[in-house]
Amino acid sequence: MNFNRRRADSLPLFTPKKPQFFKIIFTSTIRQGKLGIPKEFVRNYGGRLQNQVTLKVLPDAEWKIGLKRSKKGIWLKHGWKNFVHYYSLAHGTLLLFRYDKKSRFSVTILDMSTSSEIEYPYEEGSESETEDSERLEESETEDSDYNEVFDKCSKIRQKPQLSSNSKSHKNIRTNSATKSQDGECAQGRTCHELANKFTSEYPFFRIVVGTSHMNSVTAPWKKFTEKLSKHTLEKEITIQVGEKSWPINFIIYPEHKQGKFGSGWKVFVREISLQIGDNCVFELINKNDGIVKVYIFKNDG
Repeated sequence: MNFNRRRADSLPLFTPKKPQFFKIIFTSTIRQGKLGIPKEFVRNYGGRLQNQVTLKVLPDAEWKIGLKRSKKGIWLKHGWKNFVHYYSLAHGTLLLFRYDKKSRFSVTILDMSTSSEIEYPYEEGSESETEDSERLEESETEDSDYNEVFDKCSKIRQKPQLSSNSKSHKNIRTNSATKSQDGECAQGRTCHELANKFTSEYPFFRIVVGTSHMNSVTAPWKKFTEKLSKHTLEKEITIQVGEKSWPINFIIYPEHKQGKFGSGWKVFVREISLQIGDNCVFELINKNDGIVKVYIFKNDG
């Protein structure tokens, strides 16, 4: 027993090649508008940090954050609120910081409710046009099969009303779909798979709802936000589910080529009873008036 203890004590401790630390986001952290850097890290590396640091977040986003210094410590301060809002950081979110030297950090964002990384906001060019065209061709060859399975899997709540001058609308029968009563989709397909088969001539994107989406949703640029970004950084849009609608403030970040659903989104989440695991499709059917249809594939499993 003593031998094993001496042997264990003699083993070298594991140390990462690059200094790391983690921080858990609390409601108070969000309210204060700043994030403290651990004292141990400050003691070892604080003197090397410039007054502005760079946070690199997957896939290729970079954020310049100004530091606040005092005798009590160092905080991420100037620009931090925008970072929190952009990534929809909520109570319980965990951030892993890896110091890459020269005042640069690589940041990993973890959703503690799923014990995995969040779905990072879309970046321009994250999906190739080739992949899009291949998916569209595959979808078109399976239209009839898709519609048959969708009808069996979902309960039709409300058929969307299209104006006479609307474009043709493919592969959609309802604004909200749930699993059939036996809990499984027809022919072994899940509602997640059906959501991924959605196609339209209008700009659209999909998400699987996570904890961060309870606060906001980030939209891709080329496939959605770019259509709303003419000469404005904010736009009042309308989300529609069936015959109901909600006004939402849509915030545009041209420097990051992304957009974000702002004020009004939490009201929508609450009234529509959106839950973690649901699949949502956002379809921009009128870019001038900012009309967005949302199709919800409920996760009842």
